[in-house]
Amino acid sequence: MKQSQEAHSIAHVGVRNIGGIEHAELSFEPGVTILEGRNATNRTSFLRALAGALGGDEANLKGDATEGDVTLELDGDSFRRTYERANRTVITDGNPYTDDAEVASLFAFLFETNEARQTATRNEDLHELIMRPVDTDVIDREIREVQAEKQRLSETITSLEAKKQEVPKLEERRHTLTETIEEQKRAVDAKTAKLEEQNLNVEQSKSRQSEQEQLLSELHDAQAKLETVRGRITTERDSIDALETERDELTETLAELPASVRTISDLGERLGTYQERKRNLDSIIERLQGVIEFNRQMLEDDTEVRELFADESERSHIMEQLLADVESVICWTCGSQVERADIEAIIEELDALRADKVNERMEVVGEIEAVKAERTEIERKQQERDQTEHRLSRATQELKRRRETVADLEATREDVEETVETYKAQVAELEREDRDEVLALHQAAIEAEFELETAQSDLEAVEAKIEDIEEAIERIPTLERERAECQSRLEALRSRIDDIEREAVETFNEEMERVIRILDYENIDRIWIERLTNTRGESSFELHIVRQTASGTVYEDTVSHLSESEREVMGLVFALAGYLTHDVHESVPFMLLDSLEALDANRIAKLVAYFEEHVPYLVIALLPEDSQVLADDYRRITAF
Repeated sequence: MKQSQEAHSIAHVGVRNIGGIEHAELSFEPGVTILEGRNATNRTSFLRALAGALGGDEANLKGDATEGDVTLELDGDSFRRTYERANRTVITDGNPYTDDAEVASLFAFLFETNEARQTATRNEDLHELIMRPVDTDVIDREIREVQAEKQRLSETITSLEAKKQEVPKLEERRHTLTETIEEQKRAVDAKTAKLEEQNLNVEQSKSRQSEQEQLLSELHDAQAKLETVRGRITTERDSIDALETERDELTETLAELPASVRTISDLGERLGTYQERKRNLDSIIERLQGVIEFNRQMLEDDTEVRELFADESERSHIMEQLLADVESVICWTCGSQVERADIEAIIEELDALRADKVNERMEVVGEIEAVKAERTEIERKQQERDQTEHRLSRATQELKRRRETVADLEATREDVEETVETYKAQVAELEREDRDEVLALHQAAIEAEFELETAQSDLEAVEAKIEDIEEAIERIPTLERERAECQSRLEALRSRIDDIEREAVETFNEEMERVIRILDYENIDRIWIERLTNTRGESSFELHIVRQTASGTVYEDTVSHLSESEREVMGLVFALAGYLTHDVHESVPFMLLDSLEALDANRIAKLVAYFEEHVPYLVIALLPEDSQVLADDYRRITAF
């Protein structure tokens, strides 16, 4: 897709004491800008300085300076990086354009030593490089959080579904109680009618009736209390049974987890050690590359060497430190005249050493990822064990509390049972003293009314419980939608890495096919990446080179058989695929291109026009003869 150039304004860049530049100020309009000049004319130094202002680590302080800086003004904002030498090291500070230096250095600052270019041209671990900016730890942590929320919703839905199963029995109970109430009403009416037939004017009967009413009322109250206590005991014992089952299940789950989980501090120390090693290797690689480029530039201009090395002591120290493990040679870093072949030999040794350090850095990055994965797994197991122990502790405490409650209720039940027996004995005594028919009828009426009230109270409780359950059941569709949303989020999270991998492969394959066609590599039929997945679900990228002979025969070749031009184009397209996959233009609107000499001028022109479609600001360092072939409307800068 073509990036909008109108969305950005003119960028102003100021450089002081960076690389070989003492002072320079340039402006860049959206589109293509060509830094035109011969080698050792500070084209690369300016590009590296611009990379520093944007957020990269490519800029180097001038050899004879103690401090320097780069400023960038873009879209109404100002950015500045400072560089200060102290104790043979350079301290970098300031506010760069972006804080995401890694993704910018990988896919936007395409110098000769750019890791994306080098990884593709050497057919190394393409998958690790393209996925490096993705923080898989954050994705894994978010997956665990969503899984926990989904589990909570599932448990709630299961609980509500269980309550739903109670409704038929409750409705049956409601029907039975309704019939019982009707029967009790008829019984009360019959006994009341019978009482009205009797002569109730005898004072003695009234006195007996009042006394018996009081005793029966107290007896019924005691019996109601007894039923309540018995019901509570039954409920508490049911809860105890459920808690004992939960406790046993949690104990069994806890027994299956590791008895002890390794502390994360050890892994933190290992991770810190690897990260410190990676930083040291980054520093060594950067310094090696600086020395390599410096020596290459000095091959072009011997006079500049003497001027830049007026102060020999520091450069000699750097060479001695960087070549500590390489056979010592004499070169012009000490100021003496030597043969060109000697310098070229040193450059080859430095190149080999830098390659070794790059390989070592890749191994360290692998160790860092392994330690992070191990730490994540340990944290997961520790979290699971902590949650299980917490639930077990809570269940144990609740079990203890309910057992104590049952003990108290049983004591209360015994007291109430004794009270009921006492009232029953007193009522029986009254009945023995007076068998008056009126009192018997009245007692029967009171008992019938009590049974009626009990049935009505039970009916109200059943109807209230049915209403509560129905209200709870109404929540099920909402909870199921929330659970479905959690599942969708889980699928999106789990597919995020998969989507990035797929997009990277598709982007590279599509862009590579277009570039091969545009640049007219006749004997290359196709260069493409295949995405593979092993039995553990781990992905890798496999690069394929397909050639076609003059007779039309198609066969697969290797990267080592590609020409230098073909390898360089493949590395640049792989970096562009990373630029597009990770939407680097949103954080860094610049792409910086250097070291395109392996391509002929016509192909450089076509490649630049192609890259222009995707990048708001494209800044390229070119030799004059290569620059002449490019479009006339491109802006050219020749003085830095």
